[in-house]
Amino acid sequence: MAQIATNDQRGSSRTTGVWKSASFVVVTIALILFFSAVALHGAIFGRAMLGLAGVAVCSVLILHARFLHLARSVYMQTNERLLRRDLEYRSIFDSAPDAILVVDASARCRAANPTALQLFGIPRREILGSSIARFCRPNEFDRCWARLLSEQSDREQLQLLRKDHPALFVELTASADFLPGRHMVFLRDVTERRRAEDAVGQSLAVAQSAWKEADALRKATLALTQNLRLDAVLDTLFETLAALIPYEEVQVLLLETDSRLFLVREASRLAKEQRSSGWPNTLRLSEHPILQAVLYSPEGIIIRDTLREPDSWRLGYATPARSWLGIRMLAAGEVLGLLSLGHSKPETLSEEHLRLARSLAIPAAAAIENARLYERAQIYGEELRDRLADLRRAEEALRRVEDGH
Repeated sequence: MAQIATNDQRGSSRTTGVWKSASFVVVTIALILFFSAVALHGAIFGRAMLGLAGVAVCSVLILHARFLHLARSVYMQTNERLLRRDLEYRSIFDSAPDAILVVDASARCRAANPTALQLFGIPRREILGSSIARFCRPNEFDRCWARLLSEQSDREQLQLLRKDHPALFVELTASADFLPGRHMVFLRDVTERRRAEDAVGQSLAVAQSAWKEADALRKATLALTQNLRLDAVLDTLFETLAALIPYEEVQVLLLETDSRLFLVREASRLAKEQRSSGWPNTLRLSEHPILQAVLYSPEGIIIRDTLREPDSWRLGYATPARSWLGIRMLAAGEVLGLLSLGHSKPETLSEEHLRLARSLAIPAAAAIENARLYERAQIYGEELRDRLADLRRAEEALRRVEDGH
C-alpha cells in the first residue's frame, strides 16, 4: 500500500512538473513577443507581434487555469489518501488487541487506545496527561525508563498497580522517538501466563519436595530396619526427624500399662549433649489429657501456642514448649506409645510438620517393636542359656553322686 501511494505521488509530481515547465516556456515566449511588439510599435509587424503576445498571454492564462485545476485535483487526491491512511492507522490503533500508549519525554500519556483504557481500568480523561509512572512500582519504572532512553528500546515484564487487581502483570515493549519527543509503548496482559508459569513452578517445587521427602523416608525406613538395637533405632529416628522438622526437643514415650507411659528417650538440639527437659520418667495418662488425646487421635495433635490452650492441655514441665505436636505410634494395629516434638517459639511447627512426623512414625513404630522383640529374645536366650548351664551342672552333680555310691 505504501509503494502504491509513493508511485501515485511520483506520477502526480511528474505531471505537475510538466505543466510548470510548459507554463514557464509560454510566459517566456509571451514576454519576448510583448517587448518585441513594443519595440516595433506602429509597424504592421509590430501589431502582429502584439497579437501574438496577446495570444501567448491567453495561453498562459489557460495553462495556469489548467495548472490550478490540476493542482487542486492533486491536492484533493493527496488529502483523500492521507485521510484514508489516517483512518487505517486509527482503526489499527483502536482495534489492536494489545494496549498502546504514546508518551512524551516526561512519560506523560498523550494517546491511549481502548485496550489500554481497559487494561488500566480508568476512563480516557484520567490517563491522558497523566504520568504512566503512577501505574508501576517506582524502582521498576525508573529502570525501564532509563533503559528506554539509553538503548532506544526496551522489553521486559512489569507489575501494574491497580486497586481492584493487585496482581496484574504485563509484558512491555517500547520504542523511543518514533516521532520527535514521542515514545511508543506496547503492553500485553500476561497475568494468566504468569499464573500458569507460577503454577508450573509450584508444581515442580512440590514434586521435588515430595521426591526428597519420599527419598528421606525411604532412607529412614531402611536405616531403622538395619539395626535391631533400640538405642540405634532411636538415634536414627532423631537424626531423620532433625532433617525434616525444626524441633528443639523430642521425646519417645511408650505405654507401660493402659494408664501409664514411660520415657524411653529424649533429646535436645539446643546443646551438643543431651539434656533433660523436665519430663518425668513415668507419666500417668489421667494427669495429662493432651497425651491421652494423642493416643486416641489417628491424625495426631498440633498446638501452635501452648499458652493459648486451657490449663488441662498444657504439659507443665520445667521447660514447656510453646509450639508442640504429638503423634501416636502403632505396630501391628497396637498402640505402642507416642512421639512428642516441641519448640520454644510459638507458630513454629505446622500441619506439614505434623504430616511428616506421622509418615515417619509408621516405620519408627515397627522398628521400635522389632527392637523390643529382639531385646526380649536376647533376654530369653540368656535365661535359656543360664538354665541350660544350671541343668548341666545339676546333671554333673547327680552323675558324681551316683558314681560315689
